[in-house]
Amino acid sequence: MMEKFYTTKMSTNKRNIENRFLKIYKKNGKMSKIFSLLVTVALIIVTLGINLVMAAVNKTDNIVVSNTDPWGITVTAENITQTGLTYKITQSGGNVKGNLETGTPFKVERYENEEWEELPYINENLAWTMPAFLIKQNDVTEFEVNWEFVYGKLGDGKYRISKEISDFIVAEEYETKEYYAEFYIGEKPLVEISLSHPCPDCKISREFAVRENPATGEKIRHNGIDFVATEGMNVYSATDGEVLSVVFDPQYGNTVLIKSKENNVTTFYGHLKTVYVKSGDKVTKKQVIATVGNTGMSTGPHLHFEVKVNGEYADSISLR
Repeated sequence: MMEKFYTTKMSTNKRNIENRFLKIYKKNGKMSKIFSLLVTVALIIVTLGINLVMAAVNKTDNIVVSNTDPWGITVTAENITQTGLTYKITQSGGNVKGNLETGTPFKVERYENEEWEELPYINENLAWTMPAFLIKQNDVTEFEVNWEFVYGKLGDGKYRISKEISDFIVAEEYETKEYYAEFYIGEKPLVEISLSHPCPDCKISREFAVRENPATGEKIRHNGIDFVATEGMNVYSATDGEVLSVVFDPQYGNTVLIKSKENNVTTFYGHLKTVYVKSGDKVTKKQVIATVGNTGMSTGPHLHFEVKVNGEYADSISLR
């Protein structure tokens, strides 16, 4: 079209004007191509960036991480004997300004006459020999506590163990709180527990027993029940209560821990896909709290369900 336009007769001034126009057209055409190329490259980079961000967000499958504790900490006692236990710290969310670290000593108290009384030391110095631990954020930290040479063997009863945890902002600036985990030794008071099914449309695949870990082949105690299900099926709260933590665990994937309103009962739900509750939420029995997933160390979509009574694992089949 342009070539045909220039073959017509025109004045010298008009032809000069059109020649200048043609140069500008060609120059701008090259600039437009360069500009278009730059825009295309920029769009590709932005798209890749969005995909990477979305991949990071989806890593925990829409999980909401928070906690009612200011530092997002929940502590529990496990593997309890007369001379020691495993002190487990779950941290999720919270307003942490620096690094969380446990203090060196620990303290054990016994509940008697409706009061907590600190146990007398056999050797107080040994209580200070326990190393401090750096607490992993949005994760689980656990360590063994042995008090045989500090308090001796404990008799039957209700106890609690405490550790100081500090938020170290800088070397000489920190804040310290004390956290307690209750536990029983010996016979515990009988409690009546009413649980609803956490996944009524699921089938039991593994029960509460010693079994072989399908992922590693190691012989371990299975402290809960596995329910095989289709990914995305609803998971329901087995009790009325409060959500203690919502956290990603390397073994159990996306998890929810709920404390019952009474009888010191907790229920645990693992390998979840999408979680609909957050720490601090009040839940009711049969409320949908999540969906079945395949997160963590899992060989297929299923729900791992645990029940604890006074800090001890219980077979939920016998409790239903």
